[in-house]
Amino acid sequence: MRGIVRQWLLYILALYLLDSFFGWVTISDRNILLVTGTAFFLLNTIGKPILKILWLPINIITLGLFSWVMSIAVVVLVILFVPGFHISAAEFSSVQIGQFVIPEIHLKMFWTYFLFSFLLAWSVDLLGWIFTER
Repeated sequence: MRGIVRQWLLYILALYLLDSFFGWVTISDRNILLVTGTAFFLLNTIGKPILKILWLPINIITLGLFSWVMSIAVVVLVILFVPGFHISAAEFSSVQIGQFVIPEIHLKMFWTYFLFSFLLAWSVDLLGWIFTER
């Protein structure tokens, strides 16, 4: 039971941090944050393993890359079911370091969802590692 609550709180904290750091992630208020965290927790804990079993042949053929498509599907489902949670197209301004210039980047929605699912998974794992008792 403790592990379930801990994982749920990690999703909420990760979503809060992503909302704070990135302007293209919008969570309207704290109640929506709780609902969004719960939706991600439930879909990643219950729904995603079912999807992985159903799409196992495609996942084997693509050497596991189809897992990211399932992660993007989870993000899209949460966006559809939680009205106060929104992700807009990510834009990064240009950066110049000496003579080296990184041009500004405008991601399409698919790649923004991909980036968000990667950042969410990474931040939940990182926070889980930080808060694990050793």
